[in-house]
Amino acid sequence: MHARLLLAVVLLVVYGSLFPFRFQEHEPGWSDIARLVQFAQERHPLSDLIGNVLLFVPYGMLMASPRMRGRVGLGLVGGAALALLVQYLQFWFPDREPSGLDAVNNVLGILLGMASGRLVSPWLLRGLASDPLRRHFVLLTSGLMLLWLMDRWFPLVPSLDVQNLKNGLKPLLDWSQISGLDVLRHLAGWLVFWRLARYSLLQHLGVAVLLLLSGLVVALEPLFLRNALGPDNLIGFALASVAAPWLRQGAATLAVVIGVLVLTISLSALAPFEFVWVGGFHWVPFAGSLRGDPLTAIPPMLEKLYWYGSLVFMLRYLGLSHRGTCGSAGLLVLALELLQLWLPGRTPEITDPLLVLAMAWLMKPVFDRAQDAATMPSANRR
Repeated sequence: MHARLLLAVVLLVVYGSLFPFRFQEHEPGWSDIARLVQFAQERHPLSDLIGNVLLFVPYGMLMASPRMRGRVGLGLVGGAALALLVQYLQFWFPDREPSGLDAVNNVLGILLGMASGRLVSPWLLRGLASDPLRRHFVLLTSGLMLLWLMDRWFPLVPSLDVQNLKNGLKPLLDWSQISGLDVLRHLAGWLVFWRLARYSLLQHLGVAVLLLLSGLVVALEPLFLRNALGPDNLIGFALASVAAPWLRQGAATLAVVIGVLVLTISLSALAPFEFVWVGGFHWVPFAGSLRGDPLTAIPPMLEKLYWYGSLVFMLRYLGLSHRGTCGSAGLLVLALELLQLWLPGRTPEITDPLLVLAMAWLMKPVFDRAQDAATMPSANRR
């Protein structure tokens, strides 16, 4: 798992460094190296400096893992080499500005991440060892929660540019176009997030602290490139915050959260509810996504993975069998896709039902191990 996380972080670093990926031919030469080395006179905005530091913090935190004991120096050298490499690659991407100073700030981010990781690692190890239930479900639920955070902050490129911040906050000036469906999506997203937190690394956090951290996530959304914070987001978060203290535990409240999630998935699939026969079901997975801009397709995919993964997890946790979960959730999503045959502008396809089945298949070993170890909780602990 650690190796996979490290690979994901490296890919995200490359992604953030080369975004938006507009390639252009470039003739390499020694002048490129000289430009990267001669950075003493460079002057960058504070937002760029902070962004380049934060970009490499996760890498540094993983380097501070107990699994990397004795290889910290190698990790630091590797991180510095990665920082220089992505700066050099930027000569082929005209939208980016190669800079040795950025690489220096990247290394500072690695050091900051290592220091933070050293502080967090003992707490993480104690948490994993203290609760058998946590040991089985912590990575699964934390991963699902991470999907929600990535969707909130996509494209995961922070920017403190004043104009970007103005654009991100501008939707808050217009409360006349509030969408009930979007409010429901944000409401359901946060309810599911806080319910998943009960089984994750954040399990022992109180409701007030969890709400405070989640509010910080919402407040930071406009600081990410091409991201915005609107009234729908705030209203959905506020409504979820009111309901959160009553929906954190118990089998009955888990069923309520599942119901809200199913309703959100259903209404989102059938909007705008203007039924006219269109036809054209696509049996090739991802047929609709492959036709457009890949970057535009990523946020909806993150949201779907979060919705379907959370639905599968909560149904299994509630006590439904693997086959029952595949049948109920899979048939629900398939039925919604078939109904889109009557919805102009939608692309009915087999992708979503396959995502549900894939999530169920991925989670099956986790629940099998939990049941074998007799760690599945009783109804009053759910």
